[in-house]
Amino acid sequence: MSGAAIALRRAVVAALREHGPLADGLTGMFDTPPPGQAYPYLSFGPDTTADASHKTGEGRDHRLQLSLWDDGPDTTRLMALMAEVENALAALPGDIGDHRLVSLRLSRGLVLRDPLGVDQGVMEFRARTYAV
Repeated sequence: MSGAAIALRRAVVAALREHGPLADGLTGMFDTPPPGQAYPYLSFGPDTTADASHKTGEGRDHRLQLSLWDDGPDTTRLMALMAEVENALAALPGDIGDHRLVSLRLSRGLVLRDPLGVDQGVMEFRARTYAV
């Protein structure tokens, strides 16, 4: 992964951790959740990057996936947490290390119901960064 992808992930994690409703509502954020992790929690990935360079500088297009997992009786809490993720990421700063975040948009949100009781809220974001 590029330095831009690392800078973007760090900024996303910081924004999510600093957002009060998520800090209070999630039991954790993981690349790979540990066995037996209490619900609700958030997991990252898969993420992809592509070149978006131009004549005068380096750029990257990013696709980020965040998944929220919950064992609630319905999807109300899961959907509320998804809304808070969107709110937290809307407040991301433009400067993220040696890169500038020029756009970040939710491209898709999806709630997957599991008859065994653990539902997944998938959020896919598109972002573009440029080196500064």
